[in-house]
Amino acid sequence: MAQLFSLGHFTFMKTYRVLGILWMIFCGFTGLVLLWPVLHPVIPFPSPVFILFSLTCVLYLAGSVAGYFLFRGAQWARWFIALLAILFVVNCISKIAASESVSMWSSILFGMFWLVSLVLLLLPRHEPVA
Repeated sequence: MAQLFSLGHFTFMKTYRVLGILWMIFCGFTGLVLLWPVLHPVIPFPSPVFILFSLTCVLYLAGSVAGYFLFRGAQWARWFIALLAILFVVNCISKIAASESVSMWSSILFGMFWLVSLVLLLLPRHEPVA
């Protein structure tokens, strides 16, 4: 019966590839959307909002690059995306708690995606040896 629920024969490479593609799409699209106000003079340069947009844009674009390397199987990308997922889940929970979200359902949907990917990324790859 223990063999039925064992993850020993399950390889995470396909899971990591799917997660890598999803994170590349999500972070790449969001990073490019956030890049528009940074590159065009919508926000004045020395303002704190400009600096916040710039840092957020860099974070999303770095997540897109890490998603590519997660697709390729890099160990560091797994940890980087797990840290991003923790950051995004905390941000989502704080937005829902403050009710500042544009749409509560989209926040819950993205929060669940980040939480599920966080669990999948932090699962041990091998069974513990007794």
